Parts: sequence; C-alpha cells; structure tokens
Amino acid sequence: MGGVLGGDFGYEYSASISSIFVAILLVLFTFFFTLKVLYPLINSIKIPSISLDYQKLSYPALLVLAFGFYSAIFYQIGVAGLGDLANNNENQSARQLYALLQPAVLVLAYIFIYSNIRGPLYYLIVAFYVAYCLIAGQTGQLLTLFVLYIYCSSNREQLSFKLKVIFLTALGLAVYPFVRILKNAVIMQYVSGTSFFESVKSLLGSNLLNTYHTYLIQSFERFQVVANLSYLMENFRSLYVSTELHVIDFFNTNWIFNTIGSRTIVTRDLVDSPQSMLAFHINNVEGWNSHIGLFGYAFAYGVSGFLIVIFSILLMVIAILLSNFIDPSGKLRLLTWISILKLICFGWINAFINYIQALLILAIIMFCMHILMSLLPSKQADTA
Repeated sequence: MGGVLGGDFGYEYSASISSIFVAILLVLFTFFFTLKVLYPLINSIKIPSISLDYQKLSYPALLVLAFGFYSAIFYQIGVAGLGDLANNNENQSARQLYALLQPAVLVLAYIFIYSNIRGPLYYLIVAFYVAYCLIAGQTGQLLTLFVLYIYCSSNREQLSFKLKVIFLTALGLAVYPFVRILKNAVIMQYVSGTSFFESVKSLLGSNLLNTYHTYLIQSFERFQVVANLSYLMENFRSLYVSTELHVIDFFNTNWIFNTIGSRTIVTRDLVDSPQSMLAFHINNVEGWNSHIGLFGYAFAYGVSGFLIVIFSILLMVIAILLSNFIDPSGKLRLLTWISILKLICFGWINAFINYIQALLILAIIMFCMHILMSLLPSKQADTA
C-alpha cells in the first residue's frame, strides 16, 4: 500500500506508506530540534555585538552590489542555473572575488539589518538588489525579500497581520510561476544566446494558461523533502553502492575546503554532489539537482554522513552567534532563521557556508569601518 511521488519524480515512482511516514517523522524532528531547541538555546548566549550607522555601511554594500552586477552581466558569474558554464580561465579573478564576497547574500544581510530605515539610499540599494536578482535569476533571494516585507508589515499593523499573511502568501504563490519563468528565461538567454524576450516567448508557448498551470504545480512541489527522503530510504542500497561517495568528497565540493585540500594530502578528484547524483538516479538526465534535506546525507554517505549532519549543526551555531554579533537589534536573526530553514528543507550545506562567509565578510567590513571612524577624530585633533 502506498502512493506515487510528485515533484522531481514526476509521479513515476511509487512509495510505501511506511517510508513516507518515517520521512515525515524525520523532517518534523529536524524542524523541532533545530528551530525549537537549538536555535533558542544558542540565541540565548550573551556575546558582545557590533553595530554601524546604515549610511556608513551603505556605500560598501553598494560597491559589492555593483560588482555583482558586473560579474553577472559580463562574466555570467552568480547567474543561477549556469553552473560550470561560467567557470573558465578568462574570469578566474572575478570568479574568485565573487566567491569571497558573495554579493547576493552579503547585500541581502544589509537589507535585513537596516529594514527599519526609510532613507533614499536604502531604498536605492533595495531597488538595485531586486534588479540584480532578476538579472542573475536569483529567485530564492526575491522570496526571502518577500518574507522580510511580511515581517515589516506585521510590526506596523498588528491587527491585520494574520489576514495580510494569508493574502500575501496566496499572492506570492500566484505570482511565483512568473518569477520562475523569468529565471528560466535568464538561463536560456545566457545558454542559447537568444534575447531575453525571445526566451520568455519560447517558455510561455502558445497556451499561456497551460504554461502557468505547469509552473504553478511545480511551485507547490518545490518543497518535496518528504518525497526525496522516502525515495532515498527505499533505494538506499542501490544509491550507496552506485555512488561510492566519501565524506572528503563532500568537503571538496566547497571552494574553501577544496583549496585547503589541494595543498595537502587530504584531497581526491572532484565528484558530483549527492544532489546531482540523486537527480541522475531519478531519470538518467545530467545537469540538474534534486535536494536531499539534512538527513539525506546519512543515506548518501552511510555512517560517515552523520558527521556531515553534526558539521551542519555546528554551522548553525556559528551563524546564530555571528548574527547576534553583527546585529544586536535581532533583525539579522530572521534571515539566519530563514537560511537554517532552507538548509533543513533542501540540504544545501555549501549555500549555508556561503551565508556564514558573507556574514564574516560583513563583520570584517563593519569592524574596519569602526576602526576608521575612531581614527578620524584623532587626526582632526592633531591637525588642529
């Protein structure tokens, strides 16, 4: 007795009730432990904090955003869905600088930290950031901005909050298919060389209603961690034997660990991620990924996969502490909470490492600005 799996599985794979039930329990346990136990516990730790006037941080954020535009337009770096197509020897310096700065995440953190600001410079950066997300196909960041808007609205209008959440959530689901179409058009534009409008026209096809319905169903099925875990459990033996993944392979997929590993004896040839291997196992098509959730690593890597789960928990602790250090007001914690939620649902640990890296770069910028501001008065006094 069972059913069929939707989403990436296209209703072509059956699943037993027992595996689906266990998958649901694993997901619920992960949610409860992470968001109700770990997050409040680490968040209660008192640490020193640093803060900076928004105008002093706005200009560095604007420079980083400008670099993001430059990288996406001229080198296709940071454009979602291109993968290795943007990785060539002609843009190594720009690619390495982008990997270090993480413009899409760093500027998003800035927007969250100063979400109570109503200044023109802040609005300018938000507008440019939305444009950058559209150019680079970063639809996930646009959804995160949507969550921030709901959060800010709830603080201003408490009485209508529940109604507004329901309305805006429904509106977001209704509009999201068009966002996905725009993202796919951006990718098609870079890959095939066609114009953006030709790509949109090709994706829409002759029947707009059918296209919208297809993308709407895909939008609802994006969060399919239960189906994926169920599939991993039922096909664990064949997946584990066919992939032969080693825990070092996981760390080598991140550019930081790969750089360190290439200079030591602890290195192996780069292999595909478990997400891409699962995707290929589903329909024998390369070039796409299917998320596996956090517990999926235990099925992909065997017993050593639990080391990756423990490593992920450590990353969550670091992210929460960094958020409290950078923004004592607590607004950045909302972005960290959302990032942890994404990590639980999708299992994109490298993306979460990039988030922590962006927070570290942001903290370094703020610390340097503090030092610079403290030196300026003394210089003026010496001149007098």
